[in-house]
Amino acid sequence: MPIVYRLECSACGRGPGASGALAGYVTTDGGDRGVILPEGYVAVKLDSGVFEPLPHPLETSTLEKLGFTWVKAAREGRLFSVTFKICRKCGCLHEERQHRDLQAGCFAVMILGLITVAVLKFWEGSDWGLSLIAGFFMMLSAAASLGLFSWLRWRKQNAGLKLGCCSKCKATDFVTLPKAKGVALMCSHCQTENLHCTVAGIS
Repeated sequence: MPIVYRLECSACGRGPGASGALAGYVTTDGGDRGVILPEGYVAVKLDSGVFEPLPHPLETSTLEKLGFTWVKAAREGRLFSVTFKICRKCGCLHEERQHRDLQAGCFAVMILGLITVAVLKFWEGSDWGLSLIAGFFMMLSAAASLGLFSWLRWRKQNAGLKLGCCSKCKATDFVTLPKAKGVALMCSHCQTENLHCTVAGIS
């Protein structure tokens, strides 16, 4: 389950504006001000050129409503990872899109790990400890292989999609939400360095 963050200015109580219907948040910090956002999300590019968010955990059902499957969308190069980045100079929130393959792959990787454990334990007669360790490393190996394949396939296109400069102030220094924790950033509303990013819950 992805972590969600609260972006809140301690001076004006607001947060940077964000687009996209990213539902499914469970907040645990007790706050009610600012903006709640995940580190990023998956989007599918429609024929119109619009990037439609696939909110977690409803990615598959949202894709189906739009007339796609994971395989079809991936094959046509329609899947994108969208990462939120904040301009350090003015506090403007940006979305950096990068091509990706299939969904996160976590479900397939977990199934492969469970199959590995089952085969070693019940077919080969290995003990539970060895079976679990082998399953864990199989999952790591599969995840790394999927990541490498996606990187090799899209590296040239993704290089051209990298966020170059802020659309508002033209600065080139950005920070992702996880790296923004514990750092005082510029608020895009009141222009004071009082914007803070904290963990708010899960999605």
